[in-house]
Amino acid sequence: MSRATASLRSMPTGQRLLSCTHSAEIWLDTEMQDLICVRKGALRVDCVCAGGERHFVTLVLEDELIGPWLRPEAGACYVLTALTRTVLECRTVPEQAAELYLNSLSAMARRAARLSALVRGNAADRVMGLLTLLTGDRREATPIELPTRKNLADMTALTIETVSRTITRLRKDGVLRPRRSKSARVNGAFMLHRPDLPEAPRDRLGMAA
Repeated sequence: MSRATASLRSMPTGQRLLSCTHSAEIWLDTEMQDLICVRKGALRVDCVCAGGERHFVTLVLEDELIGPWLRPEAGACYVLTALTRTVLECRTVPEQAAELYLNSLSAMARRAARLSALVRGNAADRVMGLLTLLTGDRREATPIELPTRKNLADMTALTIETVSRTITRLRKDGVLRPRRSKSARVNGAFMLHRPDLPEAPRDRLGMAA
């Protein structure tokens, strides 16, 4: 049984939500029988081999589902890492789950194609590509809670130092602007302004045309 499902089932009757702190890990195994819906936040999915090596697989974003179809091969397992503060909901798999299965595989295939592009190009392109993906491709200014530098580096095939320099550059150029609550800055929380908007020209960020 996955730790996420076990935690959800141990909650009071009728309560099916699990709040995950930033960087919390949830391990899945072959006995997973329920659906897990990401109500808020985002997860990275890694496959952990029998020897302990981890390989980044995909992302699961808000309103998307993880189900029994995500089964590791023998000797391996999947681990979900909360990239931000995340809320998960446990749901029972409906009798007719074929459409959910196909939609999930389709979404994962599209996501895999986009993620593969994040390991090519300059650092600004890679980091902005990931941040844009995490915010649902919205063109307007969008709130975002940044994943850890390590998670950003892992998913973009950059070093942590390069990611840190890129984030600093994006902040300097006004692409990432700190969010505030009652005049106090919220740690790790920003507004993402797309770099193709007039106030943040692409050439200032080293973006490809």
